[in-house]
Amino acid sequence: MASQLQKIEEEIRESIIMAASSALSVKLAGNGVELTPPKGAGDADVSSPAAFRISSMLKKPPQEIAQAITKSLSGRKSQNFTVLPHNNGFLNFSFSSAAIRKLLAQPLAEDGDFGHNDGGRSRKAIVEFSSPNIGKPMHIGHIRSTILGDSISRILLASGYKTVSSNYLCESGLQTAKLLLAIQLFKTKKITSEKDLLSLYVDIHKEMEVKPELELQAQGLVLKMEGGDKEVLRQLEKVRKLSTEPFNRNYSLLNIKFDEEVYDSDYVGDGKRIAAEALEKGIAFRDKAGEVVAGLEEKWGAPNLIILRSNGTTLYSTRDLGLAERQYSKYKFDTRIYVTASEQNLHFRQVFAILRALGKPYADRLRHIGFGLISLEEGKLSTREGRVLLLEDVINDAVSLALEEVRKRQQYSDGDAAEIAQIVGIAALKYSIIKISSEKDIRFSLREAVKFDGNTAAYLQYTCVRAKNILRKAKEDGLQPAANTGLLLPADYPFDSEEKKLILLLGQFPGVVEHSARNLSPYIIGDYLFKLALQFSSFYDTSPVLKAESQKSRGLRLQIVKATETAIQNGLFLLGIDVPQKM
Repeated sequence: MASQLQKIEEEIRESIIMAASSALSVKLAGNGVELTPPKGAGDADVSSPAAFRISSMLKKPPQEIAQAITKSLSGRKSQNFTVLPHNNGFLNFSFSSAAIRKLLAQPLAEDGDFGHNDGGRSRKAIVEFSSPNIGKPMHIGHIRSTILGDSISRILLASGYKTVSSNYLCESGLQTAKLLLAIQLFKTKKITSEKDLLSLYVDIHKEMEVKPELELQAQGLVLKMEGGDKEVLRQLEKVRKLSTEPFNRNYSLLNIKFDEEVYDSDYVGDGKRIAAEALEKGIAFRDKAGEVVAGLEEKWGAPNLIILRSNGTTLYSTRDLGLAERQYSKYKFDTRIYVTASEQNLHFRQVFAILRALGKPYADRLRHIGFGLISLEEGKLSTREGRVLLLEDVINDAVSLALEEVRKRQQYSDGDAAEIAQIVGIAALKYSIIKISSEKDIRFSLREAVKFDGNTAAYLQYTCVRAKNILRKAKEDGLQPAANTGLLLPADYPFDSEEKKLILLLGQFPGVVEHSARNLSPYIIGDYLFKLALQFSSFYDTSPVLKAESQKSRGLRLQIVKATETAIQNGLFLLGIDVPQKM
């Protein structure tokens, strides 16, 4: 046990030294040990659950292991930390003033790159998100995929991936065929906007309730679409244009860009080839109705899945198989991420299982991020019933409500007020989505989303603007947060409790970004930023900056303000949120 403990002690000691120079959340390669916020020790800055992680390996109680490690480390001198008594198995440490200064130095040195891990861009990630259906308007239900996917792309890019953001637009299949049928049946109706398309979509479903035979006509149009019928494709092109113009307006308002925009109709042929391959290899079979069915129940623990209709036309599943195949051939991605509603969890489990059964080299590189639904106050969204809240209307309403809030707080020129409201309103909408863990449902209220108090985008933006204002005033007074001010402080500089808490929290930012990237969970960054903003407010209330009691304290606190502004601005950027110059 002694030799094992000695090795683990060295790893723990090394991780604390690393933490004193960079992020506080440091995982050790050997034993998965990490540093965490303090656990029950009043003077501790960080704790380590190392004893719990290795107790089963050494077959000893964690308290006994913690006692042995604490005793051993206490006998070694360190410029970075002091070993404190363990607390019920948790190892506890406090950082020295020198270590605190090192933590503060990182955001000041890295500035806009603070929290980023370049990693050489050797890994490639495809992130598919938004993916609205052609012929249907973008509504509030689409915003979650759009906002989450954009943020995940940004976080992966900051974490050493070369990313490709992909918008997979769905126009093949029965839902579009029904719309084309509606255009044929209701020829007298004007079609000039996405709202007209929505009206037609509602009308055709009402008509089908009394005329079930229309379903067969719609299926016939699917055959014509996939067969290249010129007239049907001409109508489809018109619908595509009417759909994508408002899509692009929404993306522009949200400041979201895609590296590629692809249509599922382009993958019909690829999907059919994979279906044929599955038949040939005995992974799929034809049922009595003539449909091609992937047999997943016995070996793969998932329900069987139809991958080709009896008339030879494709389904979502067919085209998703073709998409994965073509994109791997094009990009050789290390990971491909699908950001869609959790209602599609089973669908993607089945698609991934088919690709594994076929032995595709990329099958285990596919990952689906399912998210909960967004509902209105009056209930679930439904396109076919016409109960939707158009995304463009939501965006405009968010900006209008933000303008009301901006005008309540300060007097701005009309131009400045409109500019601030645009940034704040969009941010409010985005943050109201991101701050909720993806698997949870959201009951959407625009008024709540645009609030300026509590855990909101406006509060985070205001905190960042406040820090900018302090730095601006300091510059006007001839003061600058010199990068080495903190390092020139005496070794035993008495950091006050609020200074120390804020610096320690700042030190966690790189680890938070890494954790968010590993779990593909932007809300982790949002949660951290709210805690950071609260701690900055506490620091600001108790520790004067420009009127600090000494020149050294003022220099240090200006550094803390600059580091906080950097962390919040960088973090908000990863969430797709801009910060206005004034609020």
